[in-house]
Amino acid sequence: MLCIHFPGAGPPSRSAGGTGIAMILPAARRTPTPPAPSPSQPGGDSPEKPRVLLVAQDTRAARDLGKALRAAGAAVTFAASPEHREAAAQTGEHQVIALSLAGWEDEALGLLARWRQGGLAVPVLLLTGAAGGAGVRGLELGADSFLPEGLTADAVLAHLRALARGATGRVPPPPPVVHAHGLEIDEGGRVVRREGREVTLTPTEAALLGLLVRNQGRAVSRRQIEEHLYGAGAAKSRAAVPTLMAALRRKIDGGFNEPLLLTRRGWGYLLRGDPS
Repeated sequence: MLCIHFPGAGPPSRSAGGTGIAMILPAARRTPTPPAPSPSQPGGDSPEKPRVLLVAQDTRAARDLGKALRAAGAAVTFAASPEHREAAAQTGEHQVIALSLAGWEDEALGLLARWRQGGLAVPVLLLTGAAGGAGVRGLELGADSFLPEGLTADAVLAHLRALARGATGRVPPPPPVVHAHGLEIDEGGRVVRREGREVTLTPTEAALLGLLVRNQGRAVSRRQIEEHLYGAGAAKSRAAVPTLMAALRRKIDGGFNEPLLLTRRGWGYLLRGDPS
């Protein structure tokens, strides 16, 4: 409570008959000063948390990088297994991809090439060795930039944010529509129609069908398929390709009298050629 004494009215008195005038008023309320926005809040100085896909070998260094990027302000998805690497980039959930080449340089660059061949428009930042020769190769294959391994997470994240900003509003070219022996393949190979019936494929199935379409009428060996899907030297079960082909056949040929996906024993697999 606040006591106010008016000048000239005599000293304040607590008695009702005193000559002083005393007023007892509630204490004034202070209007709190709003806190300054933190960098991560709307109105702060830092850009929005970027959605980053980190693609790398499953090593401690890669996992540590993912944790450091999260701590620095990124939303990070870590893709280490071959199947996850192939599928995660195609989800459309990420603004930018960080592709670490450590331990699997040739395979990683092959993966980058397949991404771009398949119409992937997401910016890709390569994390390379100190020499940077692989980074130059990566730029030629479709990477947007590269950095040497070992930089701080803040430095890597700054580059990722710059790439994400540059991609804002970027409209990727429409994926081509391919016609092959009654098949219509669009949306980057993810949706296929056969005689008007729509078939939805997984990313790996789509990559396999795309390879067969590009080699229509010619057999593609199991080893060629493995290298295309998983990268050179990837350790895969011998049953991986036959199992994948069986799943693709059920989707493409199921319910039709004429099979389009054929096996040539000793040679490999092929998509039936168009009738002449």
